[in-house]
Amino acid sequence: MATSFSPIDGTPSSLRIAVIPRLIATLSYSLAALGASLTAFVLFRVLQAMRDTETAGIGAVTGGISEANVPVLGGLYLAVAGGFVAIITAAVRLVVDTKTASPPVWFYFITAALSFLPVGLLWIMESIFIEALYPGSTGISQVASTIQSLATATIIVGPLSSLLLLIASVLPIKSKSQTRWPAIVVLVVIQFVLIAAAIAFQMRTSWLWRVMEAESFG
Repeated sequence: MATSFSPIDGTPSSLRIAVIPRLIATLSYSLAALGASLTAFVLFRVLQAMRDTETAGIGAVTGGISEANVPVLGGLYLAVAGGFVAIITAAVRLVVDTKTASPPVWFYFITAALSFLPVGLLWIMESIFIEALYPGSTGISQVASTIQSLATATIIVGPLSSLLLLIASVLPIKSKSQTRWPAIVVLVVIQFVLIAAAIAFQMRTSWLWRVMEAESFG
């Protein structure tokens, strides 16, 4: 079992927080953020193409959206795989003596929040995009500026958050706590959120593909 050391006066000593567990988490979750940014970029191009041609049908547009979702799906699936590695690594550190502290709960919370932000922005953008395609809706022209703003934000936030997380994962940080169970619980919760996001985007992509083939929402 890992041990921590205290000086003679009883004050807990500060231990350097391990870099490898931080890198595993940040690199894994950043894949979801980067995938969302790439999908947002492709959707931005789809919107531009629609405005240029002005003749794109429902089948063509929904097909374009479903194809654009490939990067975010790939990023989410890879993030899920990396998440399992992060959980296993944290669990192993519970029973192995180490001279470094495990990443604290707040680190995983911040990592997850920055990684999920572009994924959430992408989901909102796609929802607005799809809703505008329905018969009787206000139409793409009325929400084009909103879609472009969300796409731009997603494109910027993804790489920026990934860069910040990469820097945070290698910074020399110290901690006075060796508590590790809470961190594992947080990692498991994040994993469930990642899996749920992957399932949600997969279901949406499959539905869009069916709409493309039928060329109708009915």
